[in-house]
Amino acid sequence: MIALRFLGTTDVRAADGSESLAVLKQPKRMALLAYLAAATPHRFHRRDSLLALFWPDLSQSQARSALRRALFYLRRALGPDVISSRGDELGTSPELVWCDVAVFQQVLEANRLPEALELFRGNLLEGLHVPSAPDFERWLDDERRRLRDLAVRAAWALSERAERSGDVRDAARWATRGFELTPDDEPGLRRLVRLLDRSGARAAALKAYDGFVQRLADELDLEPEPETVALLETVRSRRDATVAEASARRPPSPNLIAVLPFVVRGPDRLLYLREGMVDLLAAKLDGAGDLRTVDPRRTLRRLESVGAGDIDAHEARAIGEHLRAGWCLLGSVVATGARLHIAVTLCQAEGEREIKADVGTYGEQEIFKAVDAIARHILAQWSTSYGGEMARLAAVTTESLAALKAYLVGERAFRAGRFSEALTAYEEAVREDPTFALGHYRLAAAYAARGTPRAALGPGTRAWEHRHRLNPRLRLLVEAQAAALRGAAATAENLCRGVTRQMPTNVDAWFLLGETQFRYNPDRGRSILEARRPFERTLKLDPRHVGALARLIRLAARERRTADLPTLLQRLERAEPDAEQALSARTIGAFALDDTAARSAVIEDLRDDPLGLAAAVADVAIYVRDFAAAEQLAGLLIDIAPSPVLRAHAHLLLAYLALASTHVDRALKEFERVERTDRPTALLHRALVLGQEQVDAPTAVIEDCRRAVEGWQPVAARGASQDAPLVITHDGILDQLHHYVLGLLAARLGDLEAALEHAELCAAEAGADPLPIDLATGVRARVALLRSDADGAVALLDTIAGEYPSQLATGSPFYGRVAERFLRAEALDAAGRSAEAWGWFDSLVQRSPFELMLHRPAEERSRRIRRSRPSLGGGNREA
Repeated sequence: MIALRFLGTTDVRAADGSESLAVLKQPKRMALLAYLAAATPHRFHRRDSLLALFWPDLSQSQARSALRRALFYLRRALGPDVISSRGDELGTSPELVWCDVAVFQQVLEANRLPEALELFRGNLLEGLHVPSAPDFERWLDDERRRLRDLAVRAAWALSERAERSGDVRDAARWATRGFELTPDDEPGLRRLVRLLDRSGARAAALKAYDGFVQRLADELDLEPEPETVALLETVRSRRDATVAEASARRPPSPNLIAVLPFVVRGPDRLLYLREGMVDLLAAKLDGAGDLRTVDPRRTLRRLESVGAGDIDAHEARAIGEHLRAGWCLLGSVVATGARLHIAVTLCQAEGEREIKADVGTYGEQEIFKAVDAIARHILAQWSTSYGGEMARLAAVTTESLAALKAYLVGERAFRAGRFSEALTAYEEAVREDPTFALGHYRLAAAYAARGTPRAALGPGTRAWEHRHRLNPRLRLLVEAQAAALRGAAATAENLCRGVTRQMPTNVDAWFLLGETQFRYNPDRGRSILEARRPFERTLKLDPRHVGALARLIRLAARERRTADLPTLLQRLERAEPDAEQALSARTIGAFALDDTAARSAVIEDLRDDPLGLAAAVADVAIYVRDFAAAEQLAGLLIDIAPSPVLRAHAHLLLAYLALASTHVDRALKEFERVERTDRPTALLHRALVLGQEQVDAPTAVIEDCRRAVEGWQPVAARGASQDAPLVITHDGILDQLHHYVLGLLAARLGDLEAALEHAELCAAEAGADPLPIDLATGVRARVALLRSDADGAVALLDTIAGEYPSQLATGSPFYGRVAERFLRAEALDAAGRSAEAWGWFDSLVQRSPFELMLHRPAEERSRRIRRSRPSLGGGNREA
């Protein structure tokens, strides 16, 4: 039989006993299977009700298609009998499918309680979430509560049965199970404690009590009832050493701080600050990045129980250890006339490390300002060890504690690769302090990490505007980021190198240097492989740096260093398995290592992420160089794309993948499919491709394309839709691109005067965007090379100076200047400058799938030059 376990650890087994990982990794399919097998009462369900439950946001036809796909994959993974059809209804058959939820309820009805509790290993579908199906989520929450309540009643019934028979130990065992299922049940806690006390397990009783009190304080901000406290005091009197032993078994939390009462030296009217500073500082420090603080009431209760007065560092450490806090904070307030001098010491509970802060003097009316200053001083020094250098610098460059706390939350998410979460936190930081330069700097970095560098330009500019709040070295880093965001690669690289010389342990500078080389080296005839060294230096300084790991995985795949890939992938998984870059890294690893099982797993994950799938097509083509696999992924993207825009983009990718294998006819057919949705894009790309002499096409086809473009009136069709932000539409420069591609086609057909006329029109209509001028220059250089003036062509191409954000250069062959880069390589080669030409040929297909149209010719020319000049073999890689 097919075996389904949904209570506690989820396990799905096919009829042959094999585990079905493909089902377990797909939340919605897992949810559908569970609902059909476990819903009460067990019955068949109408398809329409399943569509409304699992795909409420899709149209009827899309939802039915999604259901069909889900059923297909479930049956393929578990066998055709896992789900039965009855007319328009679906269900599972108890004769063929064993489900622990159904059996649990059957044995309960038969009063076989121990057997039922053996089946109940935890909550129904623990950890499963399907946010896109809110009605299913509500059903799941209700079923979890109902089934848990049944198990709780069974456990307490068994406990009462054992107690009546005189078996106290067995009664305590079943009571423990009942309380574990409802750990917030205070009457249940008392019943459990009494039974454990009677059975002699007083340490277990006190441990259960301590855990309950901790949860009550942390989650509900409440204290136990007097009856519970009195009961525990009775138990404790029989076992005086239990609390110390239990505490010793649980090591202190390294990020938990217990703020202790301050010593106050001054008039009696200031004595309120003794405990008042505990409340204020605990609230201010709590939630700053990884930091948490002990509830002040727990701290004060502990002090009352030991009768402590003024506390020294040794006593503070003992109290911190009891509260399981890794740190405890001591402080003093000394009044001098109308001024207050405040000093604090943060002591490590298990160790000798201390952090001190002395904040000067404030008047009593400025006490809140003083507390903020203390918190900032503590966080500045704390961050030296626990938040990194940038966190420490942030702590001294803003006067807003709220901004600093939000920044530290963002840092934690940013380091873990959770960029969406980081964006929210950094945005809050700059709202709290609009002049917070490092907040704007990090906000820009988060946008760039998410692949939206144009959105990063604003925060990057604001970081530069407020640079006066930074030290000179940090100003260089902010300037380097701003240069990288706008595409000024040489400036960014030089500034980064300056920062790494002055601050050799600055992780940000090394990573930004690597990113600049990775994103922009192809624009400079240099290999992206140069970025390996700065990324490796980044990883040495921060072994859990998700961004550096993700980049090194791409570079290892590109260099075919397959032996390095498993280690890098394991490090990324250990560092942050939920990082936004994790799926793309796993995809590259699966295809580069030719791991069939891993390929299947990532493809299943990509089915639920169309944008991730679109990026995977490019990654597999560019870094793995597996064009057949990339075509397979592009075909899948066509099947699941949620919009015509994204489907057209998939056909565009297929066109360039066909060109990578010199299948021009196939590429032209894909352009025709693009034209049905987006005529401007199809015409421009087809003309760009046919305008390259290296693309083998009949003259008649090129002339037909020229006539089609001449008859086209450029009109912006639409902007990129929300579900396809990676699509660059060129709406603002369609007229100029119209003349550019006509110039290319004219040059290809030998009509050089017409080519120059179109170049003039392209440049004449240029607005604020420098691209048309660069492209017009490229057409003129092409004409010069056709007239055998290689030096003149190189001189013209040397004047191209446009700077474009990497998103534009990656997402558009026009902004990426693919044709012009290949032309530069050819002109350099023709001018006798083969070493320079090799760098441009070798770096051509390292960034964008649109470069694939020139893959074969660039590879052949690079190989030819390398054969004639063997010393070039590793030049760029060693740079």
